[in-house]
Amino acid sequence: MRNQVIRSDLFAKQARHAIDQAVADGVDVINYSISGTLTNFLDPVELAFLSAADAGVFVAASAGNNGPTTGTVAHPGPWLTTVSAGTHNRSGAGSAVLGTVTYQGASLATPVGPAPLIDSTAAGLTGADPTALSLCFTAGNNGGKPVLDPAKVTGKIVVCDRGVNGRVEKSEAVRDAGGVGMILLNTSPNSLNADFHFVPTVHLADTDRTNVKNFAATAGATARINQATIVFNVPAPLTAAFSSRGPLAAGGGDLLKPDVIAPRQDIVAAFAPPVNAGLLFNLISGTSMSSPHVAGLAALLKNLHPDWTPMMIKSAFMTTGTDVLDGPNTNSAVIFRQGAGHVKPNAAADPGLVYNSGFNDWLAFLCGATTGVVPSACNALSAAGFSLDPSDLNGASISIGALVGAQTVKRRVTNVGTNTSTYTAAVTGMTGITTTVTPPSLTLAPGASASFKVTFTRTTAAIAAYTGGQLRWSDGNHTVRSPITVRPVALVNCPARVGRSATT
Repeated sequence: MRNQVIRSDLFAKQARHAIDQAVADGVDVINYSISGTLTNFLDPVELAFLSAADAGVFVAASAGNNGPTTGTVAHPGPWLTTVSAGTHNRSGAGSAVLGTVTYQGASLATPVGPAPLIDSTAAGLTGADPTALSLCFTAGNNGGKPVLDPAKVTGKIVVCDRGVNGRVEKSEAVRDAGGVGMILLNTSPNSLNADFHFVPTVHLADTDRTNVKNFAATAGATARINQATIVFNVPAPLTAAFSSRGPLAAGGGDLLKPDVIAPRQDIVAAFAPPVNAGLLFNLISGTSMSSPHVAGLAALLKNLHPDWTPMMIKSAFMTTGTDVLDGPNTNSAVIFRQGAGHVKPNAAADPGLVYNSGFNDWLAFLCGATTGVVPSACNALSAAGFSLDPSDLNGASISIGALVGAQTVKRRVTNVGTNTSTYTAAVTGMTGITTTVTPPSLTLAPGASASFKVTFTRTTAAIAAYTGGQLRWSDGNHTVRSPITVRPVALVNCPARVGRSATT
C-alpha cells in the first residue's frame, strides 16, 4: 500500500474519510474553500489530497485570507493547486451625500434619503456594549440581545464600523432597529465590497471614516444614499489586500506558493440557510471565492482533455497565466502574491508544453522537504533516480530557498500540442544571478517529452533576500512561462566552530 511509506499516525481519520469518499464517488475535481496548514506537508488534509491527486482528482484549495502579511500562504502540498485572491473589472459603485460632501464607495443600493444620520455609537440601548454598538451587532451576534435602540434608529441612516461580524449582518441589525440605510466604514485599509444588504448601503474607505463620524455627531445631520451603478472599467486584476501570500513557510522556500490567482471580490455565491441572514445568494469575497473558479475551470479542462493528469491541468493554468497590476512580474513580492499569474482558461486549453508529476515525484519531494517518510522509501527512490532535492520537483515554477553560490535544477516538459515544435528558452529578471538554461532549445513531436536544466549562479544579488524572474519557452505560437524565486544565502548547515588539531 502506498500510504504505508508515510507514518500512519499523521493521518486524521475524519479528513481522510471525507476525501476518500469523494474519490470513491468518482469525482474529477475537489474544491476546498477552507484555509489550512502553513508549515506541514504531512498535515492530514494535505495527505488526504495527495491520495486524491494520486487517484486522478484535481484539487483546488484556498490560499487563505491573512494578507497582506508575507509568509501566510496555506496548503503547501505540491499535488494540489493553491489559489490566491484577485479582483475583477466589474464593481458596484455608489455614493453617499453628507451635507454638501459626496463620498464615493462600493454599493448596490437603491436611493434613500435625505434622512437623519446617526452614528451607531449614539444609537444604543441602555447598557449596550460600546464595541458591539460600533460594529452594529445583531441580536444573534450578541447572545440574543439587540444593541441598537429602535427609538433612536427608526427612519435614520446609521453609520457602522466594519469588523468581527459579517458586513450584511450589520445592515440586518440596522433594518431590525427600523433604520432605512447604512454607511459602512473601514477602520483600516481594506477592500470595499458591494454586498446585497438589507437596507441601502454604501461601503466607504478608512480615509473617510473620521470625517463621516464627525459629521454624524453634528446636530441635525442628514445623509442621502444615491442609486448605485455597475461599472466595468475598474483596473484589474490586482491582488486583494487580505489574500495570503508567500514565501511558503514549509519546505525552506524550495516550493512556490500560491500557484495561481483568480477572481475573489464580490462574487455571486449560493448559501445554505440559515446562514447569511437567510439570503440564498450574496456577493462574497475571499480566497474561498477564488478557489472555486479554478476548480470549475479544471472541470472544463478535464472534459476537454480527459487524458490529462491533475498536474498537467495545474501546469496549464500556471504557464498561461497573466500578471496582476501590482508591479513587475520579476519582483519576488509580486510573484508571492500571484504565483504564476491570473488564470486564463482559453489559453490554458492549449498551453503547448506541460510539466507533469506523480506519486513517486511527490514522495521524493517529501523526502527532501520534511521528515516523516519511511527512510527505506527515500533510499529506494534515490536509487531509482528520483531527485530528493525539493527544488527539482517537476512543477511549473522554480524556487530555491537557500542558494549557496550556484545550484542546478531539473525539469521535464511534454508537448501536448498537435504539431512538432521547437521551443526556445528565455529568462527575465533574476538581477544579480546568472541564469543558464541547458539546452537552450527543445524540439518536440506531439506527445514527446524532454528534460532541461537551469543553473543559477549568484553574482551580486543580495544575501538573504529573494530575487524573482520568469522562464519562458516559446515556439512562436505558445509562451510557456514559469515564475522563479531564489534566495541567496552565505552558508547553510555549517558548524558553529571549525578547527583542526596539529601534531609536532
